[in-house]
Amino acid sequence: MFASVLIASVAAIAAPRAVTPLMAAGTPDVQTILTSCGAATDILTKLDSVTVNPYPVVAGKPLSISASGLTTADIVNGAKLKVVVKLGPLPVYSKEKDVCSQPGITCPIPAGQNTINVSQDIPDIVPAGNVNVEVTMTNADGAKIACLNGKIQIVKQ
Repeated sequence: MFASVLIASVAAIAAPRAVTPLMAAGTPDVQTILTSCGAATDILTKLDSVTVNPYPVVAGKPLSISASGLTTADIVNGAKLKVVVKLGPLPVYSKEKDVCSQPGITCPIPAGQNTINVSQDIPDIVPAGNVNVEVTMTNADGAKIACLNGKIQIVKQ
């Protein structure tokens, strides 16, 4: 299993690496471009896919994120996932989670090809519209696992 990130956690990380499409589950015609903000030294060396469900994201409802890719080191107890949502340059939501305490995730997650599934409640206070999202993951020793960012559409129900 790998990292949500949102992590999950969660692209070939060094420039000039390719931009990875973030696919919205159930709506193959909707794409949000997710780009790497990481470095060649990150533990995640290849991101194969990231799926967000539902899409558009609904404020006040749970969001499921699935990510798969290739890691070069084990992800161990104490690994952290941080999600920051910004409206323009202003942060409107920030949440940090322990990766290994997520349901369905057992650490250590061995190096290699992995998939991680994470659920995140999106608070109702997050504004509707296109927001900037940054997801970072670090291992227990502080080594960066991955950094991804992009624009995601949020709606209110």
